[in-house]
Amino acid sequence: MSSLKINSFSKTNFEFYLIGVFILLLNMNYFLDHNLPSLLLIVEVLAVFVSVVFLFYKKEYLLYVLSFTVPLSLPVGLFSGANLNFPSELISVFLSFYICIRILIGYKIDWSFLKHPITLILMVDLAWLLITSFQSSIPEVSYKRFIIRFIYILSYYLFFYELFKLNSKNILIVFAIHCLGLIWPIFITFQHHWELGFSPSVASRACQPFYNDHTIYGAVLVFFIPFLIYSAFRFQGKVYIKLGFSLLLLLFCIAAFLSFSRAALASLLLSGIIFLIIKFKVKLIYFIISASLFLATILVFQNNIMDYLDRSKFVSQKNDLGMHFKSVANVKTDVSNAERINRWVCAWRMFEEKPIFGYGPGTYQFFYGQFQSRKNMSTISTFQGDKGHAHSEYLGYLSETGLFGFLNFLLLIGVIISTALRVIYQTKNSEIKNICMVVFLGLITFFIHGVFNGFIETDKMAMPVFVSIAAIVSLDIADRKANKEKDVTKSDL
Repeated sequence: MSSLKINSFSKTNFEFYLIGVFILLLNMNYFLDHNLPSLLLIVEVLAVFVSVVFLFYKKEYLLYVLSFTVPLSLPVGLFSGANLNFPSELISVFLSFYICIRILIGYKIDWSFLKHPITLILMVDLAWLLITSFQSSIPEVSYKRFIIRFIYILSYYLFFYELFKLNSKNILIVFAIHCLGLIWPIFITFQHHWELGFSPSVASRACQPFYNDHTIYGAVLVFFIPFLIYSAFRFQGKVYIKLGFSLLLLLFCIAAFLSFSRAALASLLLSGIIFLIIKFKVKLIYFIISASLFLATILVFQNNIMDYLDRSKFVSQKNDLGMHFKSVANVKTDVSNAERINRWVCAWRMFEEKPIFGYGPGTYQFFYGQFQSRKNMSTISTFQGDKGHAHSEYLGYLSETGLFGFLNFLLLIGVIISTALRVIYQTKNSEIKNICMVVFLGLITFFIHGVFNGFIETDKMAMPVFVSIAAIVSLDIADRKANKEKDVTKSDL
């Protein structure tokens, strides 16, 4: 990675042929639709070859290709019923092996990166995931989850940091490429909506095969909307580039609305409010007072609020769009809300059963069924309890890794927020400030959405999240180094 250098795209035929071949292979992966396994195997082998060439010829190109292919990747069956998102997870595995080999033969990672608080907390998180895997109720599942997280941190966090530390503008390039990769899934989703009637009831089917659920599809879309707003209105570039970003912004906004993900749209709205708080430099004390008054109001009128929630009859997943969004207040008869609360209660009961180590990473779906009670079960609940996750990043951590894992996750979020705010408020470099703001607001949508859903273990969401964390760390380190250099210059004078 010490040889990782960012140059402008060299217009050599070889480089363009490589990129073209990879995009062709990716398209073949979609159109084959796994109906021709022998031909699909040939495509996979060729993709492996192209990835290896990129890895040793132009590493930055492989990172760009990875950014582009994550939204386009499709699950491919492996041995023992396992699946691999091809080609993104395959590339991630290659990158992880490459990094491990480089470290073993003497590559030195930046000390400023290793000692950064966010890196240290991520190391603690990995170590605790391994410890809780030893204590897991199903160790083989937990070890797999640990390996996946390890690969994500190496490929998405460490490797992209190496890219970003060379030039902060690479952050914007990676985000732009990822947005371009989302265009095809968006148009396929539009096509499915057209065929199925633009109804909230078909939202989960419409975004397939690229996203298996409308909630993660919506979460990814709103994650990049702050970046697109900045690129469309603040980016200092050529007119046709700004026009392109404006069209992308319009496309993403329409797609986010048609995802019919209430949590995604709510997270985007709250992210906008946080932007206004930062923009107008609202003092922390005013924010605390407002939050306290809001909580006090809820406590005072809690009986009225609960009565309203009990009487609310709006339900989601119907053809009435207005009813779909109003149903967020219905916690009794709306199936989606009722089942989410059922999962939350189960997660809490699992934590009470095993508060120290939890049930082990990745095991929630195998055990939550026995913690269900009839009064909390919805019409889509199963007695087997085999329908997925805890519907919350936070409660998922609590039930699977115990109290320490949960608190460490909260600490990670707190340090990410404080680091980003320090850069935004204190940097003298307007470019660093703007980039950090864009990345921070995207992460805010994830942190808020994480209350209602859990996606960190899928590469479709893990890639934007860990790459964004790497971006904030690189901006923080770069800004601190710049300030030190200025101090040294002043002292010399």
